[in-house]
Amino acid sequence: MAVYAIGAILSGVGPGAIPTLAIVPVLAIPVALKAGINPILLSLIGQMGAQCVRMCPITPEAVVVAGLMTEQGLDGNTLPAMWSMWATELVMIACAFIYFKGWKFDKPLATAAGQGLEEKFSGRQILSLAGLGLMILCVVVFELNVGLISLVIGCGLILLGCADEKKVVRDLPWNTILLVLGVGVLMNIVKLSGGVDLLAESITRISSERTISPMVCGAAGVMSFFASGLGVVFPTLIPTVGTIAAGMPGVGPAELMASVVIGGTVAGFTPISTAGA
Repeated sequence: MAVYAIGAILSGVGPGAIPTLAIVPVLAIPVALKAGINPILLSLIGQMGAQCVRMCPITPEAVVVAGLMTEQGLDGNTLPAMWSMWATELVMIACAFIYFKGWKFDKPLATAAGQGLEEKFSGRQILSLAGLGLMILCVVVFELNVGLISLVIGCGLILLGCADEKKVVRDLPWNTILLVLGVGVLMNIVKLSGGVDLLAESITRISSERTISPMVCGAAGVMSFFASGLGVVFPTLIPTVGTIAAGMPGVGPAELMASVVIGGTVAGFTPISTAGA
């Protein structure tokens, strides 16, 4: 429960699921070994906690999805997708618990002498936490752009000496940044050439009002099996939900958006996708 909460908090306060997915195993594996719990199971529980809240309005993923929805003249509220994602991940946690036999415990590793002593927060850590709180305040209360305000606060923390600017720049996930930007350019070309409308028409043609949501979710899952949900799946399929919903009066765009988010998220644990890698 604690690791699940840590994953949800780290993801939901602003960073989103992508960086949190890399942080959670680093925290979960040592805890699991010391407690005698399967480390893969505990890591998955923490990562599913991170994915539960990836559509929280202040995360980068939610900002991207909301922007793609508003570009179609639709409501950009991502909370319905977040609650749907939450319910899905709880079911996945139950399945993982059964598969890995979470009720069985191994012999815990011995804790080194003095290793459990409590440490106090340093001044740099307190400043960094204050900066994170300020970012949340600016985004939630003043509705400022999460990317821009995060950059400004991050630069301010560097100037205050909270971190080495060379190490910060070097450790940025440049591959992911270039992936998102590159796919964004590509998808804009596809959109301008009519490819998104063609994809929406193709999905609508082979689906009914009852099957369209599973079809969209399945298509997102197949794409996410070998590609990034944020970098590829969301920019490709979210722009189709307005056209599909318009052709099927009994289906709402929020339902289709949630289907894309769920399919594009849960399949991302494969080794050739972003989260799995």
